[in-house]
Amino acid sequence: MNRIMKIKNCYGCGGCVAVCPSGAITLRDEVEIISEKCIKCRRCEFVCPAGLITIEKSTTSP
Repeated sequence: MNRIMKIKNCYGCGGCVAVCPSGAITLRDEVEIISEKCIKCRRCEFVCPAGLITIEKSTTSP
């Protein structure tokens, strides 16, 4: 089952959708990021003019 993060108060510029290499982001009424598709490259985070997206890098234990 895909977990979806919804980004509230989005301006709808579509920059995050354009830079996402894995196709994890859609823009409808609000931005939705499908967690299972996200490769955590943080391109969306850097391109968001409103600073609304925060991607936490996953860590793995040895």
